[in-house]
Amino acid sequence: MSQRTYIQKRLLKTAAGLLIAGSVACIAVALVSPPDVAIPADVALRKTARADLDAGLLPLDQYEAIYTKDVRRPLYDPPPVIVPPPATPPPPPLTLQLLGTVLEPGFEYAVVRTGAGQEKLMTVGETLDGAELLRLDAAAATVRFAQQERTLKVQKKESP
Repeated sequence: MSQRTYIQKRLLKTAAGLLIAGSVACIAVALVSPPDVAIPADVALRKTARADLDAGLLPLDQYEAIYTKDVRRPLYDPPPVIVPPPATPPPPPLTLQLLGTVLEPGFEYAVVRTGAGQEKLMTVGETLDGAELLRLDAAAATVRFAQQERTLKVQKKESP
């Protein structure tokens, strides 16, 4: 072993010994001397704040609204359910049949057959079986039935 290596090892051992001795001396002084160091203010505040929290805790049943909440639900509102308006029922069938019209000045009539099979005369403005006669033409009559205007045409008779 060279002299240089020998000196390096000796210096290293001396430094390690000094570190150990210094550490032992610091520990001895800390154990023997009384603590005259005051507790920092922020540490004291943390301790009192924790004591206040411990004293002010609510019973577990007060937190029920929190731990019973469904946290796995979607984070958005579902789209509103659109309810279609109820379908309006179809209007009842018109039971009147136009058999003919009479158009003379001051004498305008429609000859109609009702659903019961009766033949009747109607003038403009009259109502029969829920149908109001609005206008008369040579081969047609316009009636208002179930809030709709409908045109009745004269049925042509088949010749034998």
